[in-house]
Amino acid sequence: HPDNREYAVHYAEGLTQLASALEALDRPDEGFVCRRTAIRVCEPLVRSRPDRSGARSALAAFRSALANVLARRGANEEAVALFAEATNDLRELIELEPNFPPRYE
Repeated sequence: HPDNREYAVHYAEGLTQLASALEALDRPDEGFVCRRTAIRVCEPLVRSRPDRSGARSALAAFRSALANVLARRGANEEAVALFAEATNDLRELIELEPNFPPRYE
């Protein structure tokens, strides 16, 4: 169902997996589109419910993955901006949930 946030996050996760497969098949432009789409799917979820950690955590991971792709392409300014957004997402998660991420001791 399109209103189900969990389905939307799973869809976005599937897009990032598809992106990886496309990149492995030497189809980086298609993978790039999938990664951008995953971010676009998650951004409104985070805006509508900033207190939910699942979508925000996924968004941070998707932004970091795309930033890595951009850095490999030489788009360093855009990569740095995305890394900064991902870092901000994680900082906000820590503020909302002091036990995020789980402690591995």
